[in-house]
Amino acid sequence: MKSSIDAKWLGKMAFDVQVGNHKITIDASEDVGGENKGPRPKPLMMVALAGCTGMDVVSILKKMRVEFDDLNIRVEGDLTEEHPKHFEKMKVIYEFTGKDHGQNERGDENQRQSGFGIAKSH
Repeated sequence: MKSSIDAKWLGKMAFDVQVGNHKITIDASEDVGGENKGPRPKPLMMVALAGCTGMDVVSILKKMRVEFDDLNIRVEGDLTEEHPKHFEKMKVIYEFTGKDHGQNERGDENQRQSGFGIAKSH
């Protein structure tokens, strides 16, 4: 299945990105020629990873009838020093609370070992 997005340049370093029926403005910080009109693209890769894996985890837990009160997903990424900078490593940390999990249980998943779709696309 093919997916696509459209990114329209707004000037300087800003783009409006059309994702389905949603529009996201991305931009660079002022110190590199942007106007800080929106988030940077690289953190949005972490947003996509958290969202994709989170939806999968919630779906799996519901099928297993595991009850939880809260789920927080933190993604940590290591960027290379050389340009063009890219993520050389990402770590996904799942924090659950609920009666089936005690007060707080954490699960770590390395992106390279993850079975989730967005992690496999890198």
